[in-house]
Amino acid sequence: MIILYIFIFIVSCALLVFSGGATVRGLIRMAQFLRWKEFVVAFILMAFATSIPEFFVGVTAAINGIPELSLGDIFGANIINLTLAIG
Repeated sequence: MIILYIFIFIVSCALLVFSGGATVRGLIRMAQFLRWKEFVVAFILMAFATSIPEFFVGVTAAINGIPELSLGDIFGANIINLTLAIG
């Protein structure tokens, strides 16, 4: 059983490396197509990508009728993002 977990871990790491490289290549191509700097495209798209989990938590909380969950998630995520960005 432990061998299966090690195999899954190795495959997951390989997929993470591959997807990270593909994301960077895609952002570079998009920046070249738009004739923007790579930093601007990466900044905008990565900011959007990091906000997607909070969006889905908010939608799920609204569907289930639990607005407190969405509010706590938004406040918590913003506090952590500001803390990590400033610190």
